[in-house]
Amino acid sequence: MAVALDVIGGIHRTRESLDAALAAQTRALAIRREALGADHPAVGVSANNLGLLEQQRGNYDAALPLLEEAVAVAEHALGPDDLEVGTALNNLGRLQHVRGRYAEARALLTRALAIREAKLGPSDLDVAVTLQNLGLLDLLEGDRLAARELLQRVLKIRERKLDESHPEVVAILDSLGTLNYRIGSYAEAQALHERALAIQQRMLPAGHPDIASSLRNLALVSAARGEREQALAQASEAAAMAEKALGPSHPDLAPLLNTLGMLQRRSDPAAAVATLERALAISARARGRKHPATATSLLRLGEAHLARGARTEAEASLTEALAIRESLGRDTPEVAEVLVALGELELARERPEAAAPLLERAVQIRSKGGIARHQLAEARFRLARALATSDPPRSRDLAEQAAATLREEGSAFAEELAAVLAWLQR
Repeated sequence: MAVALDVIGGIHRTRESLDAALAAQTRALAIRREALGADHPAVGVSANNLGLLEQQRGNYDAALPLLEEAVAVAEHALGPDDLEVGTALNNLGRLQHVRGRYAEARALLTRALAIREAKLGPSDLDVAVTLQNLGLLDLLEGDRLAARELLQRVLKIRERKLDESHPEVVAILDSLGTLNYRIGSYAEAQALHERALAIQQRMLPAGHPDIASSLRNLALVSAARGEREQALAQASEAAAMAEKALGPSHPDLAPLLNTLGMLQRRSDPAAAVATLERALAISARARGRKHPATATSLLRLGEAHLARGARTEAEASLTEALAIRESLGRDTPEVAEVLVALGELELARERPEAAAPLLERAVQIRSKGGIARHQLAEARFRLARALATSDPPRSRDLAEQAAATLREEGSAFAEELAAVLAWLQR
């Protein structure tokens, strides 16, 4: 009976019938615990399945003890180096990543990788899964070059062993596209995301949340390339599609609302604030107030408040975002993003002496590898404005460096270049 219920639950999960899957897999676990005892390997399998389902439903707190149980049962029944232990460790590590527990995630994933490579060799598909999880962790922790190395290795494994339309090929195309976007390689990012989207549109039902995610990724690239109207249209379509597929409060909706709000900010700051307040509420409720996803919502909300001239509200949101991101590492690109926004806030308050140390830190962080060049130019120009009175020679030098970079970056940054040149000629 338990085996049949697990199969039924898996079918429902594949079909996105998550409530029916939950009922079947909850019952399967209960039957196996009663019939076989808490330490039987089959109990671990059921706990793993149910934990993954709860994670898919966005119930991370419910998923955690189930996936921890799966690890414990596998270790007790099979030994610490068994392949089933590697699988359970990988799944638990991915959950801790999503929960924002990066140190725990890295330890679990590193152990999972060691088991899988030892048992399966360096080019196995299961090894690629753990490599991808570690690469995404590197990306979130700010080591973009290390992330690219791992994710390129994953793509090579999957392209050799899987059909182009396989979901795992699509997943790595999406991850590499995001990485190239963050590095500033926008042509490569667009090509990867368009390839992923084309496969999804061919293989998935219309309106699937994965299609919405790819549209959102393309919206970010379009915005970075200066195609703002197209970006806003893509982000709006993505958010509406995801909400219809997932419901109005699913945690996976929040990133799409963050992107939509960020793009609304330029033309309609009030609409941006409403969108981002909703994203913040979803993230805080599902993942907690100190989660990295919550920090992103706070950052975008702070930027929108600043665009409206609501400086007190902007300061509150940005300060909270900075505290969350600094708790994960003080010198990451994600921290620099908040520092730039806080520096702009202080410039708007005509407090250059308060802006300068924030922007000095941002320039230092963005001068490292793996950062889009226009983002360094942005930080340099804001620092130039902060130093205009206290250090005019350095101020001018920073602005000229920013202008040179923006000129090299091309027409997508013509508006930003014009602003720097106008400031230099004031």
